[in-house]
Amino acid sequence: QGIEELDLKKWISKKRERVRNLLYRAFKEYLPKDAEMLTLYAENLFENYLGEAKNFEYTPAILHADFVGEHVKVDTARGEVTGIIDWGGTRIADPDYDLWRSFSHYGKEFTNRLLMYYPHSDHELLYKKLDFFYRFQVLNRAVREIRKGTPEGILGRLSIIKKHALGPGYYEGEIGISVTAR
Repeated sequence: QGIEELDLKKWISKKRERVRNLLYRAFKEYLPKDAEMLTLYAENLFENYLGEAKNFEYTPAILHADFVGEHVKVDTARGEVTGIIDWGGTRIADPDYDLWRSFSHYGKEFTNRLLMYYPHSDHELLYKKLDFFYRFQVLNRAVREIRKGTPEGILGRLSIIKKHALGPGYYEGEIGISVTAR
């Protein structure tokens, strides 16, 4: 059957509609004082990414789509990577998407070292995209919690979104990059 090629712009646009249909109502229900600000935050996040043509100028590649440390097998005695596991989410899409998890888990310093072996022509664009991919996943995971219907899970995800919307956010505060809205 082969590997699915993901139209990233179409996929994210579809997810945006789910955010609009479910998450914005949750903002009003659980955080009514902040609902307008959180909705604006999410809309700006999507608009800044989807509205930037350069975000979609890439050569499609095979993605692992869940590339984190626990999926890399290492022979510690020899100091060599022996395998990469859990290829269940494999897709063909923007190769930058494959870096967001390791960036969010291990930070900018790790990503800079990785880029010595994984060349990228525009580091500023890459970091903006990684920031979007992470924040987008936070919104997406909040939608999952809403679908589950667990108030504590919903509130937990909403508090993370609020932290990002109100303050410097995860990356600026803990990793050290700044992504400004257009």
